[in-house]
Amino acid sequence: MGIRGFIAWKFIAKKTRRILFQSLVVSTIEYLENLGKKPSEIYKDLKEIGKKMGMWIYSEYLSKAGSASKSIWDHGANFNLGFKFFTGKTFDNIYYNISENGKDVKIHYIIKDNPICKGIKPPAPEIKPSAIVAGVFEWIEENRKEDWSATSVTCDEVKCIASGDEFCEIVFHFKLNEKGAEEVLKKIGGKPQESCIIKVK
Repeated sequence: MGIRGFIAWKFIAKKTRRILFQSLVVSTIEYLENLGKKPSEIYKDLKEIGKKMGMWIYSEYLSKAGSASKSIWDHGANFNLGFKFFTGKTFDNIYYNISENGKDVKIHYIIKDNPICKGIKPPAPEIKPSAIVAGVFEWIEENRKEDWSATSVTCDEVKCIASGDEFCEIVFHFKLNEKGAEEVLKKIGGKPQESCIIKVK
């Protein structure tokens, strides 16, 4: 295979992978809709599917990348790398929103050209295809929340280009205890503060 053939093959393989994944998402949405599920229920089901996928995807990612987050502050870069590992794209913007003196941490991941949602038209705006990604992310951190002294962790797609938004936005939400909050505050000078935003990308 010549260089042109190799480049063409890589392009076709990437496009085919995206189409296959999207067809699975669209078929799942249609199947759930035919069962009489409400849009909010379909979103939850997509997220649950992502959580079921989480263990395999995380294991596969670690076998290739070889490292996991050592603190909450690694999540911005590591989940960006993980997203690229499976989609070929990185997030356009990533930022942390810290409040309640370090006890409340939200990590925002934003992408305009999301290959998972691009071209999909769900039957209702509440149905966001990257709920599957949010499910994968949530499963990973649910299983590590003790490492961050977290009392709870959730992840959701709150905006989606498939629903008519300008970009897709996935948000982690960590609730931390005193110990976890102290670790977070060390990164921002150790001083208690009500709210701050830290941009990663």
